Amino acid sequence: MAGGRLPNPITIGALGMSAFLNPLLYSALESFGPSANTVVVLAVLLGILPVLRALQKACWTICPKVVVTDSDDFFESISEWSSESGVLANARDIQVRSPKKHLTELQVHPCTFTATSTVDDGLPFNFTTVQSRAKFRVELFNASTWILEKGSAICIKRSERSVPTDGGVAKSHESYEFTCLSLSPKTILQLFERIRVQQSLRHEGFTTVRRNVLRYDHMWVKAARRPCRSLGSVVLDQKTKLHVAEDMNKFFRMDIAQSYARRGIQYHRGYKFFGPPGSGKSSFAFALAGLFRVDLYILSLSDPTLTDSGLLTLVCALPDRCILLVEDVDAFEMTRSRTLPQRLDHTPAPASHLTLSGVLNAMDGNATHEGHILILTTNHPERLDSALDRAGRIDQHIQFQHADRSQMLDAFLLAYTHDDAVLNDEPITIEQACQSIVDTPSRVSNIPGKTMEELVQMAKEFTSKFCEHKHSVAAIQNYLGMKNTPEKALKDVDELATVSVSSESAVQRL
Repeated sequence: MAGGRLPNPITIGALGMSAFLNPLLYSALESFGPSANTVVVLAVLLGILPVLRALQKACWTICPKVVVTDSDDFFESISEWSSESGVLANARDIQVRSPKKHLTELQVHPCTFTATSTVDDGLPFNFTTVQSRAKFRVELFNASTWILEKGSAICIKRSERSVPTDGGVAKSHESYEFTCLSLSPKTILQLFERIRVQQSLRHEGFTTVRRNVLRYDHMWVKAARRPCRSLGSVVLDQKTKLHVAEDMNKFFRMDIAQSYARRGIQYHRGYKFFGPPGSGKSSFAFALAGLFRVDLYILSLSDPTLTDSGLLTLVCALPDRCILLVEDVDAFEMTRSRTLPQRLDHTPAPASHLTLSGVLNAMDGNATHEGHILILTTNHPERLDSALDRAGRIDQHIQFQHADRSQMLDAFLLAYTHDDAVLNDEPITIEQACQSIVDTPSRVSNIPGKTMEELVQMAKEFTSKFCEHKHSVAAIQNYLGMKNTPEKALKDVDELATVSVSSESAVQRL
């Protein structure tokens, strides 16, 4: 496919008509004087141009058009494809977006970052050397361009318009319009399928995270695209990981969906992850999204513009298979137990237009979406209203705790080893994905001169310095993440040993 502008076919027809009429006009004008020639030519042109415009408009109206709005996920795919494929090389009206100032979408597998990287050379980290590898993103800007797809000319037009909202504030609304010079949209649809396949392959191994925003309506937008996190990298009890992963895998199967439909039961499943801060609740949800290759939708109930109807709009806009994550659900007044006389922490509740009835209807009302998994996380399950916990809304209650010795062992080995099976993208079963680090045979050392057996012995020495269930998994991982070698982690272990559950703020000193 070649990108660039093609002459409008109607214009080509007009030129051909002019070539046919010119000899006749010249012969007719020979009998007139030079002064009359100009008058006659202008009269002819003024008579022909409206006819040509009408002919062009008539032909343009019968050409098939396909529109993709920015409320659809495919809008972003088209923008990425047009920027990377070179179809805008000859476009005249474009906009340029600067490279992003973060590393979340670098096409580098996370396992390639090892503890052997040189970071203690005494020089400050220069992010410019990394950022210089990123390229500008080129997009159409309220303009159109032509491409040739399988012998058919297609006009791609990107337009923007303002749409008033209920609050009276105009919001920007963008769309792509594809027009094919044929009588069937088949060529456009084939192009869309090719774009979809290309973008799917390009993003294989990545998890897309989306969040809710208010534009001209409440909608989901991409917040980040990050490498899939393996379940092995989540420091959590093996039985808990296996139980939840197998339960979700069973739910996603098509025969289960058909079973729900036959029995007239709404096809969705809910989980409540509860436990102290830093115990891995949100990390586990992200890893599960990567395991099943579904998008993670993070819903913020603290959005002051979110109403009951807006929440239902967001839930109904979810795809057939995804994970909907609502974090710290106990922090919102509408979800707290109605038997509590006041907030236990005596802090003001976030401003919100949501009601408990609206939240419950969005979870399992008659108009709600089916096919998704809902995960609620909370640090204080006792504060939640009992209506949120009833069967059918929350099907599994999963408790998280501070690290025990096996979790400390896994955290230490996770910092200084990598999994060859994950690095080579080898297929593994759910049971293999949920194995503890020490029991994973494909795990190899990142440290030159250190074998896995030696690292296991060092990990056991590390765990002997602590009492069980006294330190959060996040505190241990943050500590190990700043230690380049296992020897240094053992040497400075007193830094972490002094951190208690009642003094989590001390983690900031690490």
